Amino acid sequence: MNQMPFCLFIFERLFGLIILPIRDFSLNNGNPKYMRLFSKVTVIFNLSFIVAVVMWYFEFHNKQKGGSDRLIPLPAIEGTFVILGYSAIIVNLLFLLICFIYTAFSVKLPVPRWIIFFSLVMFFFQVFFHFFYK
Repeated sequence: MNQMPFCLFIFERLFGLIILPIRDFSLNNGNPKYMRLFSKVTVIFNLSFIVAVVMWYFEFHNKQKGGSDRLIPLPAIEGTFVILGYSAIIVNLLFLLICFIYTAFSVKLPVPRWIIFFSLVMFFFQVFFHFFYK
C-alpha cells in the first residue's frame, strides 16, 4: 500500500491543498502523468505570454490617430492570448515551486530539463515585465 510521505500529509492538512503533481510521485510510485501534463500546460502559457507581449509592443508603438488600436481584427483571439499570457506568471510560479519540491525530496523530475530551464527564464522575464518594465 502506497502512503503519502508525512511532510506532504502535513502540508496538505495545514493548507488544505491537494496538488496532484506533488502527490503524483508519492502515490503513483513512478507514474508522473500529471506533472508531464502540467509542464505542457506551462509551456503553452509561456508561449502565450510571448505572443501577448509582442502584441502589446506593436499596439503600444504603432498607434494611429482615428484608427483602431487592435493588432488582430478578432478581439476574442487577442483577448485569449492576453489572459493566458498575463496569468502565465502564476502558472509558472506554481510549476517552479513543484519542481523545487521534487528536487527537495530527491525525486527525479519527470519533465525534460529544457522545459524547466525555459520556464525559469520566462519567469524572470515575466517578473521583469509585470513589476519593473510596465
